[in-house]
Amino acid sequence: MSNVSEAKAAIPAVFPTLETLKNFSMKSYNTKALDSFISFAATEGVIKQADLESFTQFIRINERSHSACSPPKDLNLEEFFKRKKELLKTNHSARTMTDRINALIQSCKIELPKISNTMLTRLKKEPADTSHKRNTLRSLVFWIGYERPGLDPSWNYETFLKLCNEVKQNVD
Repeated sequence: MSNVSEAKAAIPAVFPTLETLKNFSMKSYNTKALDSFISFAATEGVIKQADLESFTQFIRINERSHSACSPPKDLNLEEFFKRKKELLKTNHSARTMTDRINALIQSCKIELPKISNTMLTRLKKEPADTSHKRNTLRSLVFWIGYERPGLDPSWNYETFLKLCNEVKQNVD
């Protein structure tokens, strides 16, 4: 594949801060997913060694500021999807987006579960309070970073947690 610029945008979209990476890596059920992100980064030439230390260093160098992890005021996930043509520069239907996200996750060998239109609909109305919902957001932002590397880097995992009205409960 070797799309270094896309990979360099996709990884910080999923892990915009060291704290995001730390919270994710502390959960044993995320081990396979974390290993797959590290392997992807090494395969794409983003990091030289396929290890957590190199991956962490990449996140440290590319860490987003607090303001880059905050959504615009008066925006929630439902409104975000209504404005996706303006915000994402795409007019894909939800079904097409989920198909493209799932195809990218599979082709990049990222160990995240497939996402569904139903889950995106639920996230418009519910907080991202389970690991499955949060992994749906991770898949979404990975796709945004990879497919739209020129977009504002504020469209990252932490921003989307806030768009889902996430109250810091059980973050992983």
